[in-house]
Amino acid sequence: MLPHNRVIKMAMRANFTNIECNEIRRKFAKLSGKNKVDAKAFRRLTALHMRLKGFANSDIADATGFSASYITELVSKYRKFGMDSIIIDKRTSNNRRNKLHIYYI
Repeated sequence: MLPHNRVIKMAMRANFTNIECNEIRRKFAKLSGKNKVDAKAFRRLTALHMRLKGFANSDIADATGFSASYITELVSKYRKFGMDSIIIDKRTSNNRRNKLHIYYI
């Protein structure tokens, strides 16, 4: 039995809105049926879909290979920037160009 002066704090779980739930389900179903899918984007979407289903971050991390803290970061990124931030990889090349340098002697 816990003392009365001690309060147990539990983590607040961010619930998705109905619109967000539908968007995640639709996109997950659409990408699940395709043959050519960006694997990393599909893993991120799978993490969101599992979170939608009520899985704990540690379970999602075990299934997807992400860290548990990244799952929280992923959810906040989705809520702030939308589905495009999850699906589209915005990284660009490192701008290295294979140039042929000709040196004249």
